[in-house]
Amino acid sequence: MIKAVIFNFGGTVLDTETPRYESFLEAYREQGAELDWSLYAQCIGTGFQSFNPYEDLLGRMQLPVQLNAFRESIRSRCAELTEQEELRPGVMDALVRAKAMGLKIGLVSAAPRREIDPHLQKWGIASYFDCIRTVDDATRVAPDPELYQQALRMLGVRPRQTAAIEDSPAGAEAAMQAGLYTVVVPNATTAVMKFGPCHERLASLDQLELPELLDRLHAAKAVVCEPAVLWNRVMPVEQEAEVS
Repeated sequence: MIKAVIFNFGGTVLDTETPRYESFLEAYREQGAELDWSLYAQCIGTGFQSFNPYEDLLGRMQLPVQLNAFRESIRSRCAELTEQEELRPGVMDALVRAKAMGLKIGLVSAAPRREIDPHLQKWGIASYFDCIRTVDDATRVAPDPELYQQALRMLGVRPRQTAAIEDSPAGAEAAMQAGLYTVVVPNATTAVMKFGPCHERLASLDQLELPELLDRLHAAKAVVCEPAVLWNRVMPVEQEAEVS
């Protein structure tokens, strides 16, 4: 029986991935450079351990950019664009339904807590979450399952009593590795990426009929939403032939 649901924050509850990507695109083009999607995709839903776009202009491209100023300009622009975002469709209804069903609700994020709290307060949803775990609490982020494992312990539930709602290949892999029933709901940026195994894929949380979904998940076996790939080699479908 499903007793809990854990949401990823950035990209699932609020689409922070698209504003961040657009911010980097703008910054690169201001320097007369192009951001390589196949490289950038490696840091979507996770940290900068495989590819750090902040350092890319200084290292591989060797452009005369001041790192601190570049980082601050990206953060400022990303914050500006994110302020224009609303909660993803279906999120509020899913939270209300989950609470009404007596489910425990968790939130995980590869971002620091200081970047999440203002959005939780703005949209009035902080009180829905029984636990929140972020990169501040972990030594590893997705695709490592550490944050999900922490959330499970704090919620007092087992993996097979819990559904995860994710938007990125790295995040979905983390949830699967933690043993959770995993529902993939891509955003505008991750929709073109390839995902490995999950239990269900939805185009929008508007399609999340929670009681029916949880019944299906309880009896579900993992399926491959799209051909499985290593998380750190994901690339958009339309670019696959160009980068073979």
